[in-house]
Amino acid sequence: MPAPSHYAVTFSGRLGNIGGVAPEIFQFGMAFSNPVASPFLTRGDLPPIALAMTTRWQGLAVAIHSFVTLKRVRIALMGDDGKVVREGSGAFVQGDADVTIGGATAGFLHAPQIALVHTLQSGFPGPTGRGRFYLPSPAVEIEPSTGVMTALNAQAFADRARVFLNAITGDMRAAKPAIDLVVPSGGSVTRALPPQLHKVTSVQVGRALDTQRRRRNALTDARSKTDLTP
Repeated sequence: MPAPSHYAVTFSGRLGNIGGVAPEIFQFGMAFSNPVASPFLTRGDLPPIALAMTTRWQGLAVAIHSFVTLKRVRIALMGDDGKVVREGSGAFVQGDADVTIGGATAGFLHAPQIALVHTLQSGFPGPTGRGRFYLPSPAVEIEPSTGVMTALNAQAFADRARVFLNAITGDMRAAKPAIDLVVPSGGSVTRALPPQLHKVTSVQVGRALDTQRRRRNALTDARSKTDLTP
């Protein structure tokens, strides 16, 4: 079942242009509630909010490799049917802000596809009450003895994420005060749970690095072959 109506916010960009190869495209997002209380945000209201959110990216970009570039923030109003809502004119209720903002850390610690998982935790127990986004190419070293980054570095990423999420929530609330950052859930038939939006109360960052899950224009692989002795 689709989640209740909400605003889907998507950050997307390029994972670099290494060796002249066309870059992969990363994407991550989060959701905001769509309370019935006025004002109703129109298609024209959304691009300025998206543009404001691009400036918040820079708080995260201080710890992202310089070859990663944010290219677009999109805000779309999702209906109860899981599709982007259309206005009376037939146009989608969505707005974009196109920018070019690179990461701030020079160097090359990891492959561009490496990412850091940020877990959005609500007060609802279990997986239904959790969301996540993948921060692309974090500029952080791992400890050789443990294979993970230090607890101090993990806390620094969590603190930056808190500031970022509070800021973009403020951007949404400036246009519609009753909005909350949420985890959308389509509910569960087996658990008799209806579709819900769970308000996010905290963000958590683990110490282990992961890979970017939502990416397009994947790099073309080429295999080398060696025959075994008969």
